[in-house]
Amino acid sequence: MVFILKALAGTLAFGGIATPIALSQFEDPLLEYREEITPENKNLKVRKVLQWLREKDCQLIQNPENENNWSNAIYACEKQENGIANFYYVGPENSFITEIESNLIRKVSTVNYLANKEKETAMLFLGLEDGESINWAVAFESGWRYFKNVSLSEQCSVRAKALGGDDLLCKLENTNSAFYYSFSVF
Repeated sequence: MVFILKALAGTLAFGGIATPIALSQFEDPLLEYREEITPENKNLKVRKVLQWLREKDCQLIQNPENENNWSNAIYACEKQENGIANFYYVGPENSFITEIESNLIRKVSTVNYLANKEKETAMLFLGLEDGESINWAVAFESGWRYFKNVSLSEQCSVRAKALGGDDLLCKLENTNSAFYYSFSVF
């Protein structure tokens, strides 16, 4: 009986010491493997998103407030002959590691401009088709300042300029009037 108790005590003592050491040594290769696999997954997602944008013949909407030109950006895609297009938001580059692929490209339904005059900053609130919203920094007092709850796909189109390039042409309405506003964002 004493032998069994000594054996159990030895196993518990040995397991109590060896288990953390074994787990610690096993954890290091797993972390290294995870660090190696994450960039590959990110790069694969980036390639898929860029391929999707190319297949849909998308045009990047320029934004001077966006440090990284291609991500955290709005694109006009699937442009029809009459200029009507669908607008999509591509998430920031760091979201390519954490988000699933279906959340990387999201259709934009509405945009709403809001400025903070004291700080001279502005945000464009992007209402997404799935009901969520994104705060997108834009230049203060830029052409977006006229956009109050504008449905991009219904009220805006992409129009070719006579001397080349494209403009975003939108019919903007308020309670008393409506007007067309055109500005160069491509």
